[in-house]
Amino acid sequence: MGIIAGLMPAWQLRMRARSVRLEIAEMDAAISTLRRIDASNRAKRERLAETNRQRSALQKLARARAAWITLFSDLQARLAEVQDAWIERLEISPFDPGELQGRLETSGSQSSTIPRDRASGAPEAPGGVRIRIAGRLFDAGRLFASTSDGPGQKATVLRAALRAAPFVSAIEHEHFDDSQPELLFFEITLRLSPDALN
Repeated sequence: MGIIAGLMPAWQLRMRARSVRLEIAEMDAAISTLRRIDASNRAKRERLAETNRQRSALQKLARARAAWITLFSDLQARLAEVQDAWIERLEISPFDPGELQGRLETSGSQSSTIPRDRASGAPEAPGGVRIRIAGRLFDAGRLFASTSDGPGQKATVLRAALRAAPFVSAIEHEHFDDSQPELLFFEITLRLSPDALN
């Protein structure tokens, strides 16, 4: 019995070690399961973030599309207000901040072509989009005029209509050609306000 009594603590220790190894294996299995769940959650969070980025991009695109439709509808309404005006060419380009800096350096003063904030009259920060429109105005009153007095009343009405547009922050360039008696060619660059397409 003495040998059995001496082996009993060793046997208990061995059984305890076996029990601890089983617990460790169960914990390792649980940790492995948790790691798989964590990896799955991270992958799902990444997919969710990508989905949110795509959703934001689509919402921005939808807002921009609606803004462009509104902008062109307003432009069409303003040309209809002027009457007998049509656009032959329309170009869209981003604003070049270097061009503004060059105009500021060469002018030495505040030129009327530098985009200005409507409320304060201060020069606007670079940014935004420009639309260059070229077209013609039919002016029946000029058809029978004996002398050309410059672009005339229709050009003034066109300028005023475009300046009053809520999406226009400035008219950066305007050119009128009255070489044909009944037709007035115009080319105007409109600087869109920063929030026009938002």
